[in-house]
Amino acid sequence: MKVLIVNRHYSQVLGGSEIQCHQIAGGLHEKGIYVIYVAVDGTGEMKKSPEYPIVSCEASPGSVVKACLENLPDVVYWRYNKNFLTPVVRALKDKDIPLVFSVSHIHDLKPYAYKPIPGLGLLQRLKRKISHLFRGWQYAKGLKLVSGVVCNNEEHLEHIAHAHKAYIPNSPFLEAADFEWKKPYIVWVGNLKEHKHPELFEQLARDAQD
Repeated sequence: MKVLIVNRHYSQVLGGSEIQCHQIAGGLHEKGIYVIYVAVDGTGEMKKSPEYPIVSCEASPGSVVKACLENLPDVVYWRYNKNFLTPVVRALKDKDIPLVFSVSHIHDLKPYAYKPIPGLGLLQRLKRKISHLFRGWQYAKGLKLVSGVVCNNEEHLEHIAHAHKAYIPNSPFLEAADFEWKKPYIVWVGNLKEHKHPELFEQLARDAQD
């Protein structure tokens, strides 16, 4: 069996879904399943894995479709949110290649999920909202074409309308390193993505140092 995983790669974007995809690829490899990792927007040096080959592609629908069809998997595991889902799943459906959509966030289950950006003018906000509405309409059509939907948060199950759905919890790394700090400390548990504002955590730590 050949499984193709689509997401950005953890060696370039250190996020939760990217780390999970790396773990899933390794776990499937241990089970004797051949895995190919399609790293969207993968550029430059990436950490090679002995467990799976990495195929880099541009962040565009055509490039992702090309990477999928050139490798002809038995199933595609999609962990790339709503991005390019509709054109990709349509192309795969024409080739009878099933795609399983993995929910990374509750926004993945909402056709319209708008995140305001501070400082934008009225016209810019209006353009963004119209763009989100159009993309949400396209995404809703694509989600109906997937073969199944999985989520790592059990509370999301009730929001999944697809007939074939399953809850699969995330699996953490079992490796651990000893750590000791004599003073009280604050720990950030999460990934370092700009939209999560890790700089606020740093400020919190500075404010609480006394």
